[in-house]
Amino acid sequence: MHPPGWYPDPHVPGQLRWWDGGAWTADVVVRTPPGDAPGAYVGIDPFAHQGRAAGAGSGIGSPAGPWALPPTPSATVTGRGPGRVIAVVVVVVLLIGLLAAGGLVALGRSASSASSATSAKAPRSHPGGPTELEKRALAAGVPVLGAEGSATHTHTLVVITVDGRETNVPAFVGIDNADDQIAAVHTHDTSGVVHVESPTVGDTYTIGQFLILAGVGDDQVLCTTFANGPCQVDFVVAAPTEAQREAFKNYGTMPDSPPVTADGRNTRLAQGAVIEIRLTRTARPA
Repeated sequence: MHPPGWYPDPHVPGQLRWWDGGAWTADVVVRTPPGDAPGAYVGIDPFAHQGRAAGAGSGIGSPAGPWALPPTPSATVTGRGPGRVIAVVVVVVLLIGLLAAGGLVALGRSASSASSATSAKAPRSHPGGPTELEKRALAAGVPVLGAEGSATHTHTLVVITVDGRETNVPAFVGIDNADDQIAAVHTHDTSGVVHVESPTVGDTYTIGQFLILAGVGDDQVLCTTFANGPCQVDFVVAAPTEAQREAFKNYGTMPDSPPVTADGRNTRLAQGAVIEIRLTRTARPA
């Protein structure tokens, strides 16, 4: 697991993004163009997060590839004027902050190393053709990434029932650990919590797109997979139960009133929503 700190943004070259020890946050800093004051940043204080505790993390979504210290803003300074002093102070404070976070790495790495750390976030290329995840994601209209995005981050509880009895939602939908690929829509376990973690602000997806990623994109396959035969499929947006609220507490709160309305397979995934996929058998399984 990697320590918290500022690292090259895996999605936007030329800026830094805060890694909290478990995931990328929405906090970024952007270097000013050449000619501005040496060491200046646009956005939040680049040292404001030093001392933040590291959180739990997973393999996918962690900073990967060759790490490098974020390079200091380039500036041509002559003499011993205030500009030189400012540049030195910025470099010293940055190094102290990274040491405190436990994230100091070799200073000898070049700017190309920092660039490769960013490019390492892209999904692997496959000369033999697209992976199964890439095929499903293309059909679903969901991007495949090399790491979880953080610009849009929501959690929806999906419940699948067969004749009123709850069944597990598949784990690792949208995740291919062997090829270091993860779709912007995915599950990590069988709890039914569907994660939307996209590098694009305001990204929205539907329950239908999730089902395509899961390989059960039409009613017949959905019924065969979960009901072992023909069935009626209904999509319902329900108010959360107390048990669901308790199980969901690590992913945020659930509003009393559903945040979205049911619209079949077009029902939108949204933070704290409970979407039930109700399968009613129309013929008894053999």
